[in-house]
Amino acid sequence: MMKTKEDLFDNQIFQEYLFNPLTNPVKSEVRTFLSGKCITEDDELYIIINGKIAEQQNSKDIRYYEQGDFVGMDRLVYYKPDPKICIADGDTTVYVIKKLDVMHKLESETVGIQLAIKILGQHIHLLQNKLTKD
Repeated sequence: MMKTKEDLFDNQIFQEYLFNPLTNPVKSEVRTFLSGKCITEDDELYIIINGKIAEQQNSKDIRYYEQGDFVGMDRLVYYKPDPKICIADGDTTVYVIKKLDVMHKLESETVGIQLAIKILGQHIHLLQNKLTKD
């Protein structure tokens, strides 16, 4: 069972949906960031192809992302700026997906709407569980 919002979006369903050839794969480009470079922008989602990313807050590493991980989901889904920054920890290659491309895919396809409803339902379920425990 998914325990955090990261679990909700860093899952196989979302990844398969984005790149599924039957539903017109979302546009993406490949970028390589050199070690020490900041990689996050508010309007982009990153999926690590190879390398590692350190998420930092107040100049301290708080989390590491590796191959296959999604980076930037809060910015993309919740439309909120994030005070954390992400730095390439060694040369890192990522798929870069623009927020507009993801939103267009979600809005233009029935499957996208169904997925959005499923994700929202899972999120509501997580919130209900949290509220009943508190």
